[in-house]
Amino acid sequence: TVFEPPSVAFTSNFSRVYVFGGHDHDETLGDCWSWDFNSSNPFVQDYSAEQWYRGRLDGVGAFFEPGSPAQYYVDLSSDVSLLQKVYLPRSPSDNPQPTRRLAEKGAWPGRLPIIRPSELDMLRSVGINTIRDLVDMDVYQVSRLRGYDFPQVPMSERLSFYGICDVRQLAIGIRDLCQVDQRVWQYDGWDGHPLNVRPEYKRGHPSRLYAEWHGIDYTRREERPSLEQRMAEWDGCEIIGAAPRRIDVSGFGLVKQVRSIRDPWRELEEFRCRQNPGPRAYGAAVYFQQRLYVMGGMDGELRLRQDVWYRDDRLPRAKFDRRPSSRSSQTSFAFLGDEDGCTFQYKLFDADERLDVLRWTPTVEKASFPWLNMWTGGPGDGTYILYLRCVDPAGNADHTFIEGTNMHRWTYVSPPPLGLILGCVFAFLGLVIILYWEYRRRQRKAAMERYALKRMRRRFKQKQKQAKEKVDIDFEELYGARATSPQGAQSPKPGDKARKKSEKRNLGSSYGKDAEKRELSPKRRHSSKPKRLPREGAGSRSPKNRKERREAHKEKSKMKKK
Repeated sequence: TVFEPPSVAFTSNFSRVYVFGGHDHDETLGDCWSWDFNSSNPFVQDYSAEQWYRGRLDGVGAFFEPGSPAQYYVDLSSDVSLLQKVYLPRSPSDNPQPTRRLAEKGAWPGRLPIIRPSELDMLRSVGINTIRDLVDMDVYQVSRLRGYDFPQVPMSERLSFYGICDVRQLAIGIRDLCQVDQRVWQYDGWDGHPLNVRPEYKRGHPSRLYAEWHGIDYTRREERPSLEQRMAEWDGCEIIGAAPRRIDVSGFGLVKQVRSIRDPWRELEEFRCRQNPGPRAYGAAVYFQQRLYVMGGMDGELRLRQDVWYRDDRLPRAKFDRRPSSRSSQTSFAFLGDEDGCTFQYKLFDADERLDVLRWTPTVEKASFPWLNMWTGGPGDGTYILYLRCVDPAGNADHTFIEGTNMHRWTYVSPPPLGLILGCVFAFLGLVIILYWEYRRRQRKAAMERYALKRMRRRFKQKQKQAKEKVDIDFEELYGARATSPQGAQSPKPGDKARKKSEKRNLGSSYGKDAEKRELSPKRRHSSKPKRLPREGAGSRSPKNRKERREAHKEKSKMKKK
């Protein structure tokens, strides 16, 4: 028995007496009761609906109030009716509590029973009352709840709780969640011990590995039960893949295996565990710094306990130290708590799609969600709600959600994809440069082709002209001269006219007399490879001279056609 005196900072108007543990003529007790001096109510047991709890008045002072959220905490001895599904509020107007103080205004999580009243009656009929009973069910209880029974029982009197395996899996999850590991010989990094490492082998586990740790071989293959042993020890819910679809249960006949068992992770996230020292007596207790401490004592097996526990009825409150503004691409949060030693948990919910984007995730003091960006494969733009709760060392957590304090709704807008934009711009500029380079290359190629074609034409025309000058015979002049010349007169030879024209053309050129000699020499005249003659003067390459020669050539061609 411990007395709690009035405190100016916390309980200025309350004085209470706590009674913990002890034993009677049957067993050792482990429950805790409290009594308020200023109240006419009798003793109140912890984790009951009448239990008082302590809260903060906007961070200043404290208050006590009945109806503690700890009434929903569970352990293996809790009744199966406490298996409830929790729905988080989406706005401050959801699930209001008008009887609460103004300091606790906000939205309370909604609760719905997982087990319906008719199913609860079926559980009671087969002797299932607590969560521990659900975990320890045998194959006969499970089979009866699934609709199988002795042949003498008519079909109209058989039970029909077909989802019992899902509820049992939830009970097993609560057992694992609330189990307190009191092994003091563990240490930091214990998970990396070879005993806890399960290697995977591509070609199966070898018969033996010679790997030892402090003289002990931890890699030996574990012996697994045979198929016949597993079928004989079947609990009615386990899925045995190698076994037949129906398993023979003595007295019931063939019982069909369940097809699947749902993972209850969504429900387990909202359960809080009752952490108790357990039954003990003859221990010491003291009230210190607003907490009840229990030390030592003897448990129900008359063993001495050497541990220390404390009772914490103050519920923590988390709040945002930094949060993003609406209609922005900010995703960074910073958290604060009003109690020492707290850890934070946050959950992200998509209000547009009504889906959980991120389950409850533990953190220390901050969180960020850059992966929401739609350009990196995230959910993209939309309205999101971030829930925040603070969990103290005793397992207490936020029991209400207040907009702007531990619940934030904002509209997220994905930032512009700068990398994609810059990539597209550089790709476009590179494409333009490549196209321009290809265009210039083709222009230069076309110019070179035109120049080469003109050069070939010019050479071909010059060769034709030189060949024509050597064999050009003016038949009109030749035959006309022969017809009019006196008898015995010598007619001009073929090629004399062209030779004279060539001589006249080369008179003013720099070719000079040497060219005339070469032209008149018999060796040059009968050469099979006539050499190109120079053009008239140095200015013959001007556009004007080329134009005149072109027109003269056209007139000469017309005269020949005539």
